[in-house]
Amino acid sequence: MKSFFLAIGTFTDGAPYFHAGGRGLGFVEFDPVDGRYTGGVRWVPVFNPSYVIAGGARRVVVVSERYDRAGAVSLVDTGDGAVIWEASSRALATCHSALLPGGRAVAAANYSSGSVVVLGTENGAFVAECTYEGRGAHPERQDMSHPHQCVVSPGGGWLLVPDLGCDAVWAHRIVDGIPDSKAVANRTASGTGPRHLVFHSDGKMVSALGELDGVVHTGRWDEEIGRIDWVADLPTVSGCEPPHASGSAIKAHPCLPVIYAANRSRHDLAVMRVGSGGLPTLVGRIDPGVKVPRDFAVSPDGRWLLVAGQESGGVVVFPLDEQTGLASGPRGDVLDAVSPVCLAWVA
Repeated sequence: MKSFFLAIGTFTDGAPYFHAGGRGLGFVEFDPVDGRYTGGVRWVPVFNPSYVIAGGARRVVVVSERYDRAGAVSLVDTGDGAVIWEASSRALATCHSALLPGGRAVAAANYSSGSVVVLGTENGAFVAECTYEGRGAHPERQDMSHPHQCVVSPGGGWLLVPDLGCDAVWAHRIVDGIPDSKAVANRTASGTGPRHLVFHSDGKMVSALGELDGVVHTGRWDEEIGRIDWVADLPTVSGCEPPHASGSAIKAHPCLPVIYAANRSRHDLAVMRVGSGGLPTLVGRIDPGVKVPRDFAVSPDGRWLLVAGQESGGVVVFPLDEQTGLASGPRGDVLDAVSPVCLAWVA
């Protein structure tokens, strides 16, 4: 069986918000037969690679999160680690990105500047910018707009941007591969702090994880008009009142109707089964044995779960039950990495 190729982003400089000490962007082979890393990690010295996505054959798009000046977006060759181009994100705390339909441009979310920048993938040239105004109920965490993710809808017609600061998921219509600056405002409950979202496999339902309330908010997606009709809320963490729930990442199993949501306050993952009506139900938890699970990845074959412990360090591996998606055995292989914050399968 062919091995999978994993990209790992580790924080190199945490000031003023995080402890850090990582080596930048790493690449490693993962053997899906026995769930082990093989060949060692090849590190590329990229500053604070907060998020990594596949950017075409043998390439990844990487965002560099900075707090004292504008961040950066880079295109990196996965073969030799060469930086093909690096461009300014034009704003602070760039934290996430998405490749836009057609592959000609990439959108990157700027958490501390309330904006999304669009750059061309050929050379990083500036294409467009979307900005947001507003605030939420929490005086510190929601003092202004804080876009935290960029996601293209299943139909390819919209760019969705969860905004922690405004309690909203903005939806921009994509025209000729570029998002329009105008946005549909899909408001969440006050104090939600939507951080990340994931579409269900049918493309008709979407679940957003609140960083502040630790709740998975599920709604019906309308591709025609860019609207989310919120229909259900599922708490994934107890004993932590907002804004201390600290939800981090939400992702879907590639083969099963299962969704995972990581909670940094509990240091665990909630496992949810999606029923016939499209609504998730909590069916279990996975304790990865690491502190502050900021990101995780399910292997493309659905057999393995990898979890990155930002504070404790290490990327751990768990076997998954092929019927339930729950952990089916004890923790396996551990990759030695300091301050890992992003995991992505890349070609």
